[in-house]
Amino acid sequence: MRIAAVFYSKTGITRKVTLDIVDGLKKEGIMVDVFELKPLRDYSRPLHLNPRLIYETLIKKTTEITVIPHEPELKDYKLIILASPIWCGTIAPPIREFIKKYKYSGKKAVCITTSMLPLNYSKKLKRVAEREGKYKVIHYVNVVGRKPYKKVIDSIVRKIIEGLAKE
Repeated sequence: MRIAAVFYSKTGITRKVTLDIVDGLKKEGIMVDVFELKPLRDYSRPLHLNPRLIYETLIKKTTEITVIPHEPELKDYKLIILASPIWCGTIAPPIREFIKKYKYSGKKAVCITTSMLPLNYSKKLKRVAEREGKYKVIHYVNVVGRKPYKKVIDSIVRKIIEGLAKE
């Protein structure tokens, strides 16, 4: 059984959360391939004042991306983990572009967002994944703060394992 973990991270927070989840899954004997999304034109800082970032996040809702190390074949995976930071109250354009480009009707997915506010942003990612990507979201969670607690990561790993067992 293989899982694909797909994430975009500008500041490193979403990367850390995703890789901690991947480590937890690997400790449980699950094979996980990691795919990092990169915009073809990176966003400069300060992020909250970057006009292109604001335009692509709120109006255009997309950006051109490349997938590192390579484009995934979603048919090879039992589940996809989608992880995004929250910008301007919504998901980052690179993850939205991935969802649009890599639609897979009925493919199980877990949606994870990272933010500084304890709001249910992951529900937005869930809706986009289901509506635009045709994924079947089995779990979604917003991880708050710069240093995710081990309990939160362990809970996400447990939910993923439970979701995989329901088949």
